[in-house]
Amino acid sequence: MEVVNTAQICYNGFDKIVKGRNLYADQTHCNGPGRHFNAAGPSAGEATRRALAACRQQGVRLALATGRTLALTEPVQAQLPFLDYIVFSNGAGVWDVQNKKRIHSDPMQLADARQICAYLDSRPVYYEFYADGVPVAPARRKGMARLDGVPDSFVDELLEKVVYRDSVADALVGMTVEKLNLFTIPMEENRALRAFLQTMGHVEITSSIGCNVEAGKVGTSKATALAALCGQLDYDPAQVMCFGDGGNDVDMLRYCGWSYAMENGTDAAKAAARFLAPSNDREGVARVVRQEILKENADE
Repeated sequence: MEVVNTAQICYNGFDKIVKGRNLYADQTHCNGPGRHFNAAGPSAGEATRRALAACRQQGVRLALATGRTLALTEPVQAQLPFLDYIVFSNGAGVWDVQNKKRIHSDPMQLADARQICAYLDSRPVYYEFYADGVPVAPARRKGMARLDGVPDSFVDELLEKVVYRDSVADALVGMTVEKLNLFTIPMEENRALRAFLQTMGHVEITSSIGCNVEAGKVGTSKATALAALCGQLDYDPAQVMCFGDGGNDVDMLRYCGWSYAMENGTDAAKAAARFLAPSNDREGVARVVRQEILKENADE
């Protein structure tokens, strides 16, 4: 069976095509094993850019799947201008890059978001809600975004597009609320927040790295957004290739017929995927694409 033909999507997660983008999260702040961080900003490797460009020239549709909101994907969009779609905020939306419009939306309920704000405003943590494509955060918590063991360069990158408001709960009124994001949170607060979210019933908790907490509408994931996109394009998921490495990729890896977990990914991602790809530091996406789609020798 052919892996992908000109009617299918080659589906790539943000941190899977970006070289050296694994985070380091130490046990002090996280509830899982540490992962190493490369301080460089987001930058797709040259081999990956060339391989994906060649795919697109052959008619393969390309999508970026990420837990980030749209504003935070701009660096990779600039490097990969031939992208067709972006699945953002863990599946809360799908963006048609070439036509510059949202083609799928699965937002959180405003009441749930405001209830979470009320809880978090009483806790000593920095938090954001992704809404209308940007991060929205409480102005009085700016200084709490930094924690020991999390490099400033990583935090600076994530804070660049933040919109600060005195009241996040009030700011979200009238916005399309995508998801909650806490990229740095002490372990004890992490556990308490997860326990609180589990009592709500309308939200689903996930994590892209060991130390963060993400929550969106229950039943929303990269897989559900991809299913919506495949439905619009009349594509068979059995012929979709995807790459993932974290907890928020698990559903997508199970959904796609040709799913690859990165060699340096989590155990959960590896268990969900059908195949294993070399790590992103070894341009793993490029190697698989060249061998399975372009039919080249990936070691050349």
